[in-house]
Amino acid sequence: MARLKEIVRGLGWVVALLIGVFWQHQNARINTINTISNLREQEGNTYRDIVALTDSFARVAFRENKTISPDELKRRVAPLNTQLDLRISDFEALEKQLAALENRPPRDVPLDFLRPSAPIGLKVTP
Repeated sequence: MARLKEIVRGLGWVVALLIGVFWQHQNARINTINTISNLREQEGNTYRDIVALTDSFARVAFRENKTISPDELKRRVAPLNTQLDLRISDFEALEKQLAALENRPPRDVPLDFLRPSAPIGLKVTP
């Protein structure tokens, strides 16, 4: 009878250990899924920022270039270029993190869809 109690107690410890290992594995999977979800949300927000900055860039570079001097146009375009560069680098870093978590190569998402250089030699005519 004492031998049976020892066997049951030993089996209880083994079962408890297996449940603990399974629980830790599940928690790790849940944490990874949460991290992936958060990174995807950040990536989407960053993409929206890139689109908004590109729209601002287009508005300044193409619509307002008839009403402002070339120097003023360059002054307005320069900070937008800097912001776009930063947001594109943020997006690429997020994509690399996602790829590592999902065990896949990073996707090549085209982000430089509208970035002409600042206009040079424009003449404003009345």
